[in-house]
Amino acid sequence: MKTLALACLVLVLLCPSAPAAVPLGGLAVAVTPDGARLVAGGDSRALYMLDPTTLAVTQRVHLGRSIVALAFSGDGKRLWVESTGAVQMLDAASWKVLNTFEKAERMAVAPRANLVAVLERRGARIRLLSMADGSDKGAVPFDRMKSVSAFGLSPDGKQLAMLYRQERSDAEKKVERKDIPKDLRGAALNEFKQRNDGYQSRFVVHEVATGKTVRDQQLWYSASGGGMRIAWQGDAVVAIGYRNQNARIAADAEVTYFELANSYNYGTGVSADGSTVLSGGLRSGARTTLADRKGTAFELDKQPGFPEYWKSFSFANDGTGFGGTSGWRVVRIDAAGKIVKTAPVH
Repeated sequence: MKTLALACLVLVLLCPSAPAAVPLGGLAVAVTPDGARLVAGGDSRALYMLDPTTLAVTQRVHLGRSIVALAFSGDGKRLWVESTGAVQMLDAASWKVLNTFEKAERMAVAPRANLVAVLERRGARIRLLSMADGSDKGAVPFDRMKSVSAFGLSPDGKQLAMLYRQERSDAEKKVERKDIPKDLRGAALNEFKQRNDGYQSRFVVHEVATGKTVRDQQLWYSASGGGMRIAWQGDAVVAIGYRNQNARIAADAEVTYFELANSYNYGTGVSADGSTVLSGGLRSGARTTLADRKGTAFELDKQPGFPEYWKSFSFANDGTGFGGTSGWRVVRIDAAGKIVKTAPVH
């Protein structure tokens, strides 16, 4: 029994498809839109304030909760913290906790709209809150009989997209492995498998102001695993998957499959305007513009010991990106997709 328990613990800590709000090790990061302040946090249950230029730690605050994700409000005055089992709002001057939303499992933000969305499983709803003061701004229900793989707000905060976990569907015929064309490789092979695996995913878009459903579609694209992220590109929605099997979902439900320039997506981050994605797996990462889906690859220097993975990314408005790793390092990435500074956090 002890051996089984230890194996389960290892899977929870290392498997990126573990349940939402489980800390996977390493650092989440967030930078203010103006790039003036940078914070990081992880399973040490502490917040680290860093100089964005030198990446030196300037202050430490113990929160007492394992930190999964971080995000600043559009004006930089509030810091939102996703932890295990709750979402908190902090004053970004004093780092005092102003509000705690218990039983909130995940969050998605639209800083320019001053809006954060959190998932409350008990109420089967996505709750919408002001990033400035935590006040209620409405709620959107979800199907309690299905699992939500990802949700995301449009940059203007007017729409909320939800992608449900894949389910078997009679509408999609499964092609046996022996019948898969032998000449398919890479992305073409992965797309063919997605189109012909017998699974589909439900995709829904709601108006935030009214909760009204404006799109409800079944997709051949299958949302599976954990760690998915939703980005918006105009009226189109982009789903970024942990397995690097990604999709652009147009308003008419046409799906364009694509893969990013790195391998798996252990960590992802989307710019406030939704135009650019930072992503990364084992050491390798990429900066991708969603309009043309062209990416610039980058890679961490190799460290001794256990492999280092990207954990999280955040953007300043000038395009500068910051990343946090499982090796407790913070990285600055310029607007051209080049690593310019790396420093340990301790």
